Amino acid sequence: MIGISDFLEKCNATLEHYKESNLIELLTLKLLSDQFEKERVEIRNDFLVRGICVKEVDELIEEPSYYKMAYIPNTARWNTLIMEKGQLSHRFHQAFQTLVPSYIEWDMDDFSLAKIINILDFYPWTDKTQMEKESEIQQLEYWIKEKDISIQELPIFHYYSKFLL
Repeated sequence: MIGISDFLEKCNATLEHYKESNLIELLTLKLLSDQFEKERVEIRNDFLVRGICVKEVDELIEEPSYYKMAYIPNTARWNTLIMEKGQLSHRFHQAFQTLVPSYIEWDMDDFSLAKIINILDFYPWTDKTQMEKESEIQQLEYWIKEKDISIQELPIFHYYSKFLL
């Protein structure tokens, strides 16, 4: 099975001159969005089983209080971001600022970002067991230390990584 380290190295080779911290922030957003969508489906199905109409369910699942993990606004969700055409880098920067208002560090062109997105889209986070996720997060933390990336460069990872397990 392909692990998180393999994805990091493949993405890192694609980064060219961009900061590795950008990769970690993108990966964190991808994993966070995947985890959020999984919980969102579970909440939606629970409401439907209770006999609540689809229209009302669609409104209810946008209520942050129903989520155990952090609520991810639609404009910061991975699938929303990658479906829109053009200005990828600008939209991702806005998403990061939605999640962490003080987020300022972002520098990646749309073409490079699209290449990274294509790689990260294949990462099967929600298919992993709890133990596998813990191991992957440990590998990610090791990679961060190995690359000597400070936690100040990773506000998304710093705040949201606790919601990934």
